[in-house]
Amino acid sequence: MRHLLPFQESHSSEFLLYLDSPFQKSHIAVWKTLEKCEFQVWLGLLFHVGHIQINCHESYWRTDPLYSIPIFAEKMSRNRFLLIMQALHFAENPLENQQEPADRLFKNSYADQHFSLLLFKIMRDVEYPNKNLSLDESMVLWQCLIFPQYIQGKKHKHGIKIYMLTELSSLVLQFHIYAGSAD
Repeated sequence: MRHLLPFQESHSSEFLLYLDSPFQKSHIAVWKTLEKCEFQVWLGLLFHVGHIQINCHESYWRTDPLYSIPIFAEKMSRNRFLLIMQALHFAENPLENQQEPADRLFKNSYADQHFSLLLFKIMRDVEYPNKNLSLDESMVLWQCLIFPQYIQGKKHKHGIKIYMLTELSSLVLQFHIYAGSAD
């Protein structure tokens, strides 16, 4: 059973998020529409998670004074954050009688293209690149079977390879996720 979860980007357009067979008693059964402003808060918290590294996402909402990071609880509940993370999915899985798409990144290709274009527009307005540009390669830690990368000389040997156009100040202007030799 497939469920379509509406994702309201604005009043004029609506995306659909796909989730396969939620249990009736799960949190996803009481899904409410994700508005653009709430998605932006979620995205901001997700970026903040990258700066404050804790082992599990639930720990960002701890109330213990020693470990408390109040901004997370002030902006969004833990359950809602995790629910959005679980449901965020921009492409429908192929049906049993359909062939798997050739693009191994098909599930997030729309989000990747949209975010890359958005980043390019923002960076074009904020920063005018100088002559000293660099094409860098970076590894995002990920032990997946879809397109494994193993680079022996790197500190992080397994992951997803990303090519980035950067300035000397390490400011990322554009990026491309490497999906294998067919890419």
